[in-house]
Amino acid sequence: MKFLMLVAVSLPLVGCSEPVVLKVNVHDEEGKPVTNAVVNVKTLKRLVGVNANPGDYRMIVAHADTNGVVTVKFDAVASDSTYWLSADGYYSPPYHDVHYKMKKDHLFYIEFAEHEKEESIILRKIQNPIPMYRHCINGAKYLPPENGDFGYDMKIGDWVAPLGRGEVADFYIRKNYDEKARSTKSALFFKGKGNGAYKMKAFVDSEFRSCYVADTNAVFGTLFRYEYWTHDHVNPKDGSHRTEVCDVDADECLILRTRCRFDEKGNLVSCHYSKIYGKIEIWGWLNFMSCAFNPTPNDANLEFDARRNLNKKDTSFCMP
Repeated sequence: MKFLMLVAVSLPLVGCSEPVVLKVNVHDEEGKPVTNAVVNVKTLKRLVGVNANPGDYRMIVAHADTNGVVTVKFDAVASDSTYWLSADGYYSPPYHDVHYKMKKDHLFYIEFAEHEKEESIILRKIQNPIPMYRHCINGAKYLPPENGDFGYDMKIGDWVAPLGRGEVADFYIRKNYDEKARSTKSALFFKGKGNGAYKMKAFVDSEFRSCYVADTNAVFGTLFRYEYWTHDHVNPKDGSHRTEVCDVDADECLILRTRCRFDEKGNLVSCHYSKIYGKIEIWGWLNFMSCAFNPTPNDANLEFDARRNLNKKDTSFCMP
Protein backbone atom coordinates (compact mmCIF):
# COMPACT_ATOMS: atom_id res chain seq x y z
CA MET A 1 0.00 0.00 0.00
CA LYS A 2 2.83 2.39 0.85
CA PHE A 3 4.48 1.58 -2.47
CA LEU A 4 1.35 2.52 -4.42
CA MET A 5 1.07 5.85 -2.60
CA LEU A 6 4.64 6.77 -3.48
CA VAL A 7 3.98 6.09 -7.14
CA ALA A 8 0.87 8.29 -7.09
CA VAL A 9 2.67 11.20 -5.48
CA SER A 10 5.46 11.08 -8.03
CA LEU A 11 3.11 11.38 -11.03
CA PRO A 12 2.69 15.21 -10.79
CA LEU A 13 6.43 15.63 -11.25
CA VAL A 14 5.97 14.47 -14.83
CA GLY A 15 3.27 17.10 -15.20
CA CYS A 16 0.08 17.64 -17.11
CA SER A 17 -0.28 20.60 -19.45
CA GLU A 18 -2.81 22.55 -21.47
CA PRO A 19 -2.09 24.70 -24.54
CA VAL A 20 -2.36 28.46 -23.97
CA VAL A 21 -1.79 31.55 -26.10
CA LEU A 22 -0.29 34.91 -25.12
CA LYS A 23 -0.76 37.83 -27.53
CA VAL A 24 1.13 41.05 -26.88
CA ASN A 25 0.34 44.16 -28.93
CA VAL A 26 3.46 46.33 -28.97
CA HIS A 27 3.28 50.00 -30.01
CA ASP A 28 5.31 53.15 -29.51
CA GLU A 29 4.01 56.32 -27.84
CA GLU A 30 2.58 57.51 -31.16
CA GLY A 31 0.55 54.33 -31.57
CA LYS A 32 2.75 52.89 -34.32
CA PRO A 33 3.46 49.13 -34.19
CA VAL A 34 6.91 48.03 -33.05
CA THR A 35 7.67 45.34 -35.60
CA ASN A 36 11.06 44.30 -34.20
CA ALA A 37 9.75 43.50 -30.70
CA VAL A 38 10.82 40.22 -29.10
CA VAL A 39 8.91 38.57 -26.25
CA ASN A 40 10.58 36.13 -23.87
CA VAL A 41 8.29 33.92 -21.80
CA LYS A 42 9.53 32.09 -18.71
CA THR A 43 7.26 29.22 -17.69
CA LEU A 44 7.45 25.95 -15.78
CA LYS A 45 8.05 22.95 -17.99
CA ARG A 46 6.67 20.46 -15.46
CA LEU A 47 4.73 20.40 -12.24
CA VAL A 48 6.94 20.77 -9.19
CA GLY A 49 6.54 21.24 -5.49
CA VAL A 50 6.68 24.50 -3.58
CA ASN A 51 10.29 25.26 -4.46
CA ALA A 52 11.24 25.35 -8.14
CA ASN A 53 14.81 25.19 -9.40
CA PRO A 54 16.16 27.03 -12.48
CA GLY A 55 16.13 23.75 -14.38
CA ASP A 56 12.36 23.47 -13.89
CA TYR A 57 11.75 26.44 -16.21
CA ARG A 58 11.97 26.86 -19.96
CA MET A 59 12.29 29.94 -22.13
CA ILE A 60 10.11 30.59 -25.17
CA VAL A 61 11.02 33.36 -27.64
CA ALA A 62 8.64 34.90 -30.18
CA HIS A 63 8.87 37.84 -32.59
CA ALA A 64 6.39 40.53 -33.59
CA ASP A 65 4.62 40.50 -36.94
CA THR A 66 4.13 43.51 -39.22
CA ASN A 67 1.33 44.77 -36.98
CA GLY A 68 3.49 44.69 -33.87
CA VAL A 69 1.66 41.67 -32.47
CA VAL A 70 3.66 38.93 -30.78
CA THR A 71 1.85 35.59 -30.49
CA VAL A 72 3.29 32.99 -28.14
CA LYS A 73 1.82 29.48 -27.96
CA PHE A 74 3.01 27.07 -25.30
CA ASP A 75 1.90 24.20 -23.10
CA ALA A 76 1.31 25.51 -19.58
CA VAL A 77 1.57 23.40 -16.44
CA ALA A 78 0.84 26.31 -14.07
CA SER A 79 -1.50 29.30 -14.09
CA ASP A 80 1.30 31.89 -13.86
CA SER A 81 4.12 32.76 -16.25
CA THR A 82 6.44 35.74 -16.67
CA TYR A 83 7.37 37.58 -19.84
CA TRP A 84 9.48 40.56 -20.85
CA LEU A 85 9.98 42.60 -24.00
CA SER A 86 12.91 44.00 -25.90
CA ALA A 87 13.31 45.86 -29.18
CA ASP A 88 16.30 47.58 -30.74
CA GLY A 89 15.91 51.34 -30.49
CA TYR A 90 13.46 51.22 -27.56
CA TYR A 91 13.63 51.21 -23.79
CA SER A 92 12.53 47.97 -22.19
CA PRO A 93 9.53 47.71 -19.88
CA PRO A 94 9.68 45.83 -16.56
CA TYR A 95 8.85 42.15 -16.30
CA HIS A 96 5.15 41.30 -16.62
CA ASP A 97 3.30 38.44 -14.96
CA VAL A 98 0.47 36.76 -16.84
CA HIS A 99 -2.18 34.70 -15.05
CA TYR A 100 -4.58 32.23 -16.65
CA LYS A 101 -7.70 31.57 -14.59
CA MET A 102 -8.08 28.04 -13.30
CA LYS A 103 -11.30 26.06 -13.57
CA LYS A 104 -10.51 23.67 -10.73
CA ASP A 105 -7.65 23.27 -8.30
CA HIS A 106 -6.71 19.64 -8.61
CA LEU A 107 -3.96 17.99 -6.63
CA PHE A 108 -2.39 16.07 -9.50
CA TYR A 109 -3.30 18.04 -12.63
CA ILE A 110 -4.48 21.43 -13.88
CA GLU A 111 -7.57 22.60 -15.71
CA PHE A 112 -7.81 26.11 -17.15
CA ALA A 113 -10.91 28.28 -17.37
CA GLU A 114 -9.20 30.44 -20.01
CA HIS A 115 -6.57 29.61 -22.58
CA GLU A 116 -5.78 32.97 -24.18
CA LYS A 117 -4.56 36.31 -22.84
CA GLU A 118 -4.09 39.51 -24.82
CA GLU A 119 -2.13 42.47 -23.50
CA SER A 120 -0.91 45.82 -24.84
CA ILE A 121 2.53 47.30 -24.18
CA ILE A 122 3.84 50.76 -25.11
CA LEU A 123 7.58 51.07 -25.71
CA ARG A 124 9.39 54.41 -25.47
CA LYS A 125 11.93 55.25 -28.17
CA ILE A 126 15.59 55.85 -27.48
CA GLN A 127 16.06 59.39 -28.81
CA ASN A 128 19.11 61.34 -27.66
CA PRO A 129 20.76 59.82 -24.58
CA ILE A 130 23.71 61.79 -23.19
CA PRO A 131 26.39 61.25 -20.54
CA MET A 132 25.28 62.39 -17.09
CA TYR A 133 26.29 62.09 -13.46
CA ARG A 134 24.06 59.34 -12.15
CA HIS A 135 23.98 58.24 -8.50
CA CYS A 136 22.07 55.51 -6.72
CA ILE A 137 20.79 56.47 -3.27
CA ASN A 138 18.48 53.80 -1.80
CA GLY A 139 18.94 54.79 1.83
CA ALA A 140 22.72 55.11 1.61
CA LYS A 141 23.00 58.83 2.41
CA TYR A 142 22.88 59.01 6.19
CA LEU A 143 22.24 62.22 8.08
CA PRO A 144 23.76 63.37 11.38
CA PRO A 145 21.91 62.47 14.60
CA GLU A 146 20.89 66.09 15.17
CA ASN A 147 18.16 67.90 13.24
CA GLY A 148 19.08 70.60 10.76
CA ASP A 149 19.44 71.63 7.10
CA PHE A 150 21.93 69.75 4.93
CA GLY A 151 22.90 70.49 1.33
CA TYR A 152 23.26 67.80 -1.34
CA ASP A 153 25.49 68.02 -4.44
CA MET A 154 23.90 66.09 -7.33
CA LYS A 155 27.04 66.15 -9.46
CA ILE A 156 29.25 64.70 -6.73
CA GLY A 157 26.46 62.58 -5.28
CA ASP A 158 27.16 63.51 -1.68
CA TRP A 159 26.39 65.97 1.08
CA VAL A 160 28.22 69.27 0.86
CA ALA A 161 31.13 69.88 3.20
CA PRO A 162 31.69 69.41 6.06
CA LEU A 163 29.27 66.47 6.08
CA GLY A 164 30.46 65.08 2.74
CA ARG A 165 32.52 65.68 -0.40
CA GLY A 166 29.97 67.90 -2.14
CA GLU A 167 30.86 71.42 -3.27
CA VAL A 168 27.58 72.96 -4.49
CA ALA A 169 24.19 72.40 -2.84
CA ASP A 170 21.64 71.67 -5.56
CA PHE A 171 18.97 71.15 -2.91
CA TYR A 172 18.70 70.95 0.87
CA ILE A 173 17.24 68.37 3.21
CA ARG A 174 15.56 69.59 6.36
CA LYS A 175 15.64 66.84 8.96
CA ASN A 176 13.13 67.38 11.75
CA TYR A 177 12.66 64.19 13.73
CA ASP A 178 10.89 64.14 17.09
CA GLU A 179 11.68 60.88 18.86
CA LYS A 180 9.31 61.54 21.74
CA ALA A 181 6.37 62.24 19.43
CA ARG A 182 7.43 59.42 17.07
CA SER A 183 7.17 61.77 14.12
CA THR A 184 9.21 63.44 11.41
CA LYS A 185 8.29 66.66 9.63
CA SER A 186 11.08 66.91 7.11
CA ALA A 187 11.39 68.34 3.62
CA LEU A 188 13.47 68.68 0.47
CA PHE A 189 13.79 72.38 -0.36
CA PHE A 190 15.74 74.90 -2.42
CA LYS A 191 17.58 78.12 -1.75
CA GLY A 192 18.44 80.88 -4.22
CA LYS A 193 16.51 82.62 -6.96
CA GLY A 194 15.24 80.36 -9.74
CA ASN A 195 16.22 77.10 -8.07
CA GLY A 196 13.44 74.57 -7.64
CA ALA A 197 11.68 71.53 -9.05
CA TYR A 198 8.41 70.24 -10.41
CA LYS A 199 7.08 66.72 -10.21
CA MET A 200 5.53 64.53 -12.88
CA LYS A 201 3.96 61.11 -13.09
CA ALA A 202 6.64 58.56 -13.86
CA PHE A 203 6.41 56.20 -16.82
CA VAL A 204 6.43 53.19 -14.51
CA ASP A 205 6.01 50.72 -17.40
CA SER A 206 9.38 51.72 -18.86
CA GLU A 207 12.93 51.71 -17.59
CA PHE A 208 13.07 55.31 -18.86
CA ARG A 209 10.70 56.84 -16.33
CA SER A 210 11.05 60.61 -16.87
CA CYS A 211 10.31 63.08 -19.65
CA TYR A 212 12.89 63.39 -22.42
CA VAL A 213 13.39 67.14 -21.90
CA ALA A 214 12.67 69.30 -18.87
CA ASP A 215 9.86 71.82 -19.21
CA THR A 216 11.78 75.08 -18.91
CA ASN A 217 8.51 77.02 -18.56
CA ALA A 218 7.18 74.92 -15.68
CA VAL A 219 6.43 76.29 -12.24
CA PHE A 220 9.39 75.21 -10.14
CA GLY A 221 8.36 74.67 -6.52
CA THR A 222 10.77 75.24 -3.67
CA LEU A 223 9.59 72.78 -0.97
CA PHE A 224 8.51 69.12 -0.99
CA ARG A 225 7.41 67.58 2.29
CA TYR A 226 7.98 64.22 3.85
CA GLU A 227 6.03 63.83 7.10
CA TYR A 228 5.45 60.63 9.03
CA TRP A 229 4.06 59.87 12.46
CA THR A 230 2.69 56.93 14.40
CA HIS A 231 -0.40 57.08 16.58
CA ASP A 232 -2.60 54.88 18.72
CA HIS A 233 -5.75 54.97 16.57
CA VAL A 234 -6.18 53.17 13.24
CA ASN A 235 -5.65 55.20 10.08
CA PRO A 236 -8.84 54.81 8.00
CA LYS A 237 -6.85 55.12 4.77
CA ASP A 238 -4.79 51.95 5.09
CA GLY A 239 -5.74 50.40 8.45
CA SER A 240 -2.31 51.05 9.97
CA HIS A 241 -1.27 52.99 13.04
CA ARG A 242 0.60 55.58 11.05
CA THR A 243 0.05 58.57 8.82
CA GLU A 244 2.32 59.64 5.99
CA VAL A 245 2.47 62.79 3.88
CA CYS A 246 4.78 62.38 0.90
CA ASP A 247 4.89 65.06 -1.80
CA VAL A 248 7.01 62.90 -4.14
CA ASP A 249 5.82 59.30 -4.27
CA ALA A 250 7.13 56.10 -5.84
CA ASP A 251 5.24 56.63 -9.09
CA GLU A 252 6.56 60.17 -9.59
CA CYS A 253 9.73 61.91 -10.78
CA LEU A 254 11.15 65.20 -9.60
CA ILE A 255 12.58 67.46 -12.33
CA LEU A 256 15.06 69.98 -10.93
CA ARG A 257 16.50 73.30 -12.08
CA THR A 258 19.46 74.38 -9.96
CA ARG A 259 22.67 76.46 -9.93
CA CYS A 260 20.73 79.35 -11.48
CA ARG A 261 22.62 82.52 -12.36
CA PHE A 262 21.00 85.80 -13.42
CA ASP A 263 22.38 88.87 -15.14
CA GLU A 264 22.04 92.38 -13.70
CA LYS A 265 18.68 92.78 -15.46
CA GLY A 266 17.29 89.69 -13.73
CA ASN A 267 17.44 87.41 -16.79
CA LEU A 268 18.31 83.77 -16.27
CA VAL A 269 21.63 83.16 -18.02
CA SER A 270 22.72 79.78 -16.69
CA CYS A 271 21.26 76.75 -14.89
CA HIS A 272 21.45 72.97 -14.71
CA TYR A 273 18.67 70.42 -15.09
CA SER A 274 18.48 67.07 -13.32
CA LYS A 275 16.01 64.46 -12.13
CA ILE A 276 15.22 62.26 -9.15
CA TYR A 277 13.51 58.88 -9.54
CA GLY A 278 11.32 57.37 -6.86
CA LYS A 279 9.75 58.15 -3.51
CA ILE A 280 11.62 60.71 -1.40
CA GLU A 281 11.86 59.67 2.26
CA ILE A 282 13.74 61.55 4.99
CA TRP A 283 14.52 59.83 8.28
CA GLY A 284 18.00 59.42 9.69
CA TRP A 285 18.92 59.23 6.04
CA LEU A 286 17.84 60.46 2.62
CA ASN A 287 16.22 57.80 0.48
CA PHE A 288 15.07 57.73 -3.15
CA MET A 289 15.76 55.44 -6.09
CA SER A 290 18.37 57.41 -8.04
CA CYS A 291 19.23 60.79 -9.52
CA ALA A 292 20.92 62.04 -12.68
CA PHE A 293 22.57 65.44 -13.22
CA ASN A 294 23.11 67.00 -16.67
CA PRO A 295 26.53 68.67 -16.57
CA THR A 296 25.92 70.98 -19.55
CA PRO A 297 24.58 74.42 -18.55
CA ASN A 298 21.15 75.31 -20.00
CA ASP A 299 20.73 71.87 -21.58
CA ALA A 300 17.26 70.55 -20.63
CA ASN A 301 17.90 67.04 -21.96
CA LEU A 302 17.13 64.43 -19.27
CA GLU A 303 17.71 61.27 -21.31
CA PHE A 304 20.65 59.64 -19.55
CA ASP A 305 22.87 57.18 -21.44
CA ALA A 306 23.32 54.35 -18.94
CA ARG A 307 26.53 53.27 -20.72
CA ARG A 308 28.18 56.65 -20.12
CA ASN A 309 27.86 57.39 -16.45
CA LEU A 310 30.20 60.27 -15.60
CA ASN A 311 30.22 59.06 -12.01
CA LYS A 312 32.95 56.50 -12.57
CA LYS A 313 32.71 55.07 -9.04
CA ASP A 314 29.02 54.17 -9.28
CA THR A 315 28.79 50.48 -10.20
CA SER A 316 25.09 50.12 -9.30
CA PHE A 317 22.41 49.36 -11.85
CA CYS A 318 21.75 52.41 -14.03
CA MET A 319 18.33 53.49 -15.26
CA PRO A 320 18.18 56.00 -18.13
